[in-house]
Amino acid sequence: MGTRGPKTYLYGPRIRGDIDLGVDPSSIDGAGQQNWAKMIFPGMKLAGQSDQLITAQSATQKFAIGTRRIEYGRTFRYSKCGATTTTAALARLLWNGCYEPECASPYEDRDGFYGDLLTAASVGDNYLDLEEVSAGRAANAFQGGYLTPFDTNYNQYYIVKSDASTSTYTRVYLDHPLVQAISATNGIQAYYSPYSKIIDGSLSAFYTAMGKSNCGDITTDYYFWLQTAGPCWITPTGWGATCPGYTSQKRDAYAWTDGTVQIQNTVGSLQRIGYMLPANQATIASVFIMLQLE
Repeated sequence: MGTRGPKTYLYGPRIRGDIDLGVDPSSIDGAGQQNWAKMIFPGMKLAGQSDQLITAQSATQKFAIGTRRIEYGRTFRYSKCGATTTTAALARLLWNGCYEPECASPYEDRDGFYGDLLTAASVGDNYLDLEEVSAGRAANAFQGGYLTPFDTNYNQYYIVKSDASTSTYTRVYLDHPLVQAISATNGIQAYYSPYSKIIDGSLSAFYTAMGKSNCGDITTDYYFWLQTAGPCWITPTGWGATCPGYTSQKRDAYAWTDGTVQIQNTVGSLQRIGYMLPANQATIASVFIMLQLE
């Protein structure tokens, strides 16, 4: 028997119909044509769940929080609503409602952790036990978040999942094994996913814009796809001189505290979210924005 040559075929189970990229029902668009290829990272729905359109919200979680989806030139993140929104249906930006773990009460450690380990961790360990008494965190509260140990390199790790809290600690699992040992008093800072508690804008300036809903207002604790990048129409703060494009060369777009968009003004350094897309004429402004929140 001769030697085998290189493989030239890719085998897979044939369930129904021909195997052809983009012709399964989930990849057919509204015109009945093959959809542009969709890319979903990490690429899998939760066990037993169906797909979820970018125009729909769901009481049932179908993807891991923070999952990234790209389709038709736009990027989305799978998110959870922290409080029923009232401005998303007005085409306004939504915000990260998770607080810095070092904030004072009642926000201290509410949406993350700042403290020490229960026991020392060694090089090669793929989990850490955060020392917190009766924290009461549900399973996967930290999933999709990030963690930095205060070692000599301040390496950052992605949290792939976490266990429900015990009476003394919460265990979090890391994307890579530790490359440096961490003592029990070294210090740890861990954050929830910034997509785990999406809320309306506020007159307070202490929030960060995260993206825009494509399904109108969202109900508390419901899940949805938040647009974070790509062409996007956002309500302006006003159609006059503060609107992108109204004045020559004023094309960068910034978030105002109520979720509207405007150019930079004299208030201070606002959060830049992208830039205006169309060509225009003087005083004919536009809020068709290339969103850049990724």
